[in-house]
This record gives sequence, C-alpha cells and structure tokens, in this order.
Amino acid sequence: GHSFLNWTVAWTDSTHSTTLPTVSGTTLTIPANAYGHITLKAVWSVNAQGLTVMSYANTVANSAFVFDENAVGGTVKIGSGTAGAKANQDVNYGTKITITASANAHYKFVGWYLNDTKVSDSASYEITMGATNATYIARFEGYG
Repeated sequence: GHSFLNWTVAWTDSTHSTTLPTVSGTTLTIPANAYGHITLKAVWSVNAQGLTVMSYANTVANSAFVFDENAVGGTVKIGSGTAGAKANQDVNYGTKITITASANAHYKFVGWYLNDTKVSDSASYEITMGATNATYIARFEGYG
C-alpha cells in the first residue's frame, strides 16, 4: 500500500549544534545527549497497483468462459475509460473506482469474478484498490 520515503526532523535546540539528530536516507540518528524537543515525521507515498478488467464469454451454450478478445459478449471499462475487451489502469492503494460491464445483443452479464470467485452480480461495481495488482473478469453468457 505505501512506501517509506524519508524522515523529517525538527528540534528546538539551536545552542548545542553538535548534539542534534541527523537523517541520512532512511536512517535517523538521535544522539544520547540531544537537547530540546525533537519532532519526528515519517514521510510515506501511496503505491499504485495495476488494475485489469477483462471480458470473458461462453460463445457456445454450457461451454467454458474464455477471454473474449473481440468483445463479442460484451465490453468492460475502468472508471470513465474506454470500453473494450480489456482495460488496464494503475490505481492508488485505497482508491475507490467503478468497473463497468456492458453486454452485447444475445448475451447477458452474469457477474464480476476475482480469482474465480464471484464478487458481484451488478454490471457496475465499485471496488477499493488493494495493496496488490488485481484482475477482475466480467462473464457474459450467450443466449438465443
């Protein structure tokens, strides 16, 4: 989710300059004889993770769902992005974003799946980006 960048240090001792804390990269050194009040602040950055959405369809009744490269069954998109068979976007950890599936004629949307587990029946699904990359699959089932 986050990466440590550095420390910032503030202290009130301006008289004893040889006893002040020092920062070098990620290492903070506070001398045993440091004077005054010391304020430490850890500075972090939010990590972006890869979000992928893909369209899967079964083009023959009761067959397995497979990647629908030509988006025959339907399209997917992330946020306000472009709809297609697949979409990718880097999303900051903890950010809420909506993924959307749209079924084509003669297909119906049957759910969003993450790691082969159905996570939503809704074609429009809001997720909160986790600390690792994620791939959501929209399944479309053909009919008549």
